[in-house]
Amino acid sequence: MTKEERKKMCSTILNSYNKGEKLDALDSAIMIHEFRNHIAWEEKKGPGVKYIYVDSANYNDKCFFIKRTDDTFIDISYLKCISNPNKYSAIKKAGRNTITNLIYNFKADNVIFNETLCSVTGEVLTKENTSIDHYDMTFDDMIMIWIEKKGVDVIFNELDHSGLGVFFKSDTIKNDFLDFHNTNCKLRAVTMNANLTICKR
Repeated sequence: MTKEERKKMCSTILNSYNKGEKLDALDSAIMIHEFRNHIAWEEKKGPGVKYIYVDSANYNDKCFFIKRTDDTFIDISYLKCISNPNKYSAIKKAGRNTITNLIYNFKADNVIFNETLCSVTGEVLTKENTSIDHYDMTFDDMIMIWIEKKGVDVIFNELDHSGLGVFFKSDTIKNDFLDFHNTNCKLRAVTMNANLTICKR
């Protein structure tokens, strides 16, 4: 079965239940088979699975939930099970999520739309075409060096997969990453086109 076929199957099962309903035995077996591919399956299942049900997740969307044998529960994304990201990509996502506010604040403090010029091309930056670029060291280069310095398993074990995104669990890891990021990367406002072409050379 292809990834797209698996996504369609899981989506069909999800949408065949109302919020609060438990999955029947067949659908539960199918979904647990998929859930075992989740990068944080051991964390998700905890002491064991009592049953699978459907309920509201963020933005009131429907999502699968695991009711554990100790009566705790947690949501689980079937899309993450199918895409099955490796440890490095999961850490990169957590890193990106960690600097979201930093990027937002840099743009707010350094860009006046329709006045500020792109640092690379000299074009006028607008609300629609502005992107924030890492330079001197790219984000990918920086985070790979940080991962090798800290240890991929040490960092991966500190990731929180419990929600719809991936984040660092501890402030210690989060602050260490932010310090390393801020020490080694500079930010500049450029056009999206420049960020995707010239800045990547």
